[in-house]
Amino acid sequence: MSFLKSKLFLRFFNIFANSSSMFLPSITNIIISAIIIRILVPEWWGQITILQLYMYLGTQICAWGNKDSLVKSFSENPAKMKYLWMESFSNRLFLLLPVLVGTYFISPDFISILYLSGWIILRYFMQSFEAIILFSRNFTVSIFAEITGLIVTVSSLVLFENFVTFHNVLLIITIGYFIKTAILIINFSTYFNFTFSIKPNFKNLLPFLPFMMIGFLGVMQQKSDMISIAWLSSKIEVAQYQVFSSFLLFMQSIPGLIIGPYIKNLYRLPPSSYSKLQRFFIVIGLIISLVGTIAIYFAIKIIYHFDFPFTMYFLGFLYGFFTYFYMLKIYIMFKNKKQQQVMIISAATILLNFILCFIFIHIWSLQGAILANVMTQMSIYLVYNYYLKNNLAKNYH
Repeated sequence: MSFLKSKLFLRFFNIFANSSSMFLPSITNIIISAIIIRILVPEWWGQITILQLYMYLGTQICAWGNKDSLVKSFSENPAKMKYLWMESFSNRLFLLLPVLVGTYFISPDFISILYLSGWIILRYFMQSFEAIILFSRNFTVSIFAEITGLIVTVSSLVLFENFVTFHNVLLIITIGYFIKTAILIINFSTYFNFTFSIKPNFKNLLPFLPFMMIGFLGVMQQKSDMISIAWLSSKIEVAQYQVFSSFLLFMQSIPGLIIGPYIKNLYRLPPSSYSKLQRFFIVIGLIISLVGTIAIYFAIKIIYHFDFPFTMYFLGFLYGFFTYFYMLKIYIMFKNKKQQQVMIISAATILLNFILCFIFIHIWSLQGAILANVMTQMSIYLVYNYYLKNNLAKNYH
């Protein structure tokens, strides 16, 4: 058997393709932000960030745990895959209405509201296909759609830079979203059943509420500092912080990528193995966080020409590094069916981060937001550490 056909190659290819499809939207955002900040008007990216922030939060609610719940349903009943997908798609449609109404309160500019509404609708379609892509491992379609949309968006911004207005930038971004969505719709067109009854059905959505809450809390954990900056700071500061936080989130997601392929193995480990694995994970985390912070410094300096103080990068290093202290503890919680406690801890730390951001941003501006994140990360570690020692001691040591 050749290496290209071996199980090992296919496993690594699927991991690489899945990681690429997950990261490409963020890479797209970084490239577009660099063009708008360096070539056009930096404040425009601050305004776009606020619009995107609402889009991400709103569509997370509309998704309603769609990806995780459907993958589980597909695994249990693959013969009804198309029916289950269309049922989920139609049942969630009514959730779009309140999210679209909410756009009115995000911007006083009617044209911006129209484009934002278009982004939300298009993202609703894109998110709906995530479960199919993940279950069927058809990552190449997702990657192709993302790259095609990126090429069209970037080339349009560069070619028409002398004629671009803020509304034209929103139009170009909308066209990019539309192209990505169109590619996915064409590829998965057989999943649509237009005879399907589209009626609001709260009862069908209730079983998936835990999936929605976990996903929404995860997004809020990542975006609470950005929401605070958008609320309290100028557009240029919003643009600068969005760039910095995007790179930090890349670095923070690395632990998940390391653990991801071995989740099944983690759940099978004897309790005594966790302490050794935790120490190894912290050493690896120290190396990755150091290298990642240095890479972030040069990327921001070379691409954006931003001059952040040393303390920003030091706090950014701590923000990424602390993730390695508690990531394994979350899996111990899941292993022992403590998902509800994880949700409560997440909600409490989100509230804490908002409070700290509100205090520190007023005092130290952007550095205050990062400091609030670091203190929240420390709190997450301390809470999980305390809970495990006092409630799951035999699984912790």
